[in-house]
Amino acid sequence: MKARTRSPRVEFFKVPREKDCVLELAEGDRLLAECAEPLKTMVLVGLHCGVRMRSEILTLQWTNLDLPRRTLTVAAAYSKNGKARTVSLNSTVLAALERHREPAT
Repeated sequence: MKARTRSPRVEFFKVPREKDCVLELAEGDRLLAECAEPLKTMVLVGLHCGVRMRSEILTLQWTNLDLPRRTLTVAAAYSKNGKARTVSLNSTVLAALERHREPAT
């Protein structure tokens, strides 16, 4: 049996953390064109409202939405700074959410 040799240690470069990039309008349109529902609506909310996908959009429930007032509330437990925040919905996002709303029973 052959003895295992250790690989030389690899040192990683320290790369300064940059701010999140902002998509140009055309890039956002291309992204939305590639998404199927319901992902398309989630991406639309993220792009138009500045809501984070993993920690905020994926944790939203219908009770977090106030469609008559055109707002959504991100619960403190899921926001980046630990404080609840209310986000305004524009007409594009409002229309997309209306299409997904569960019928009243």
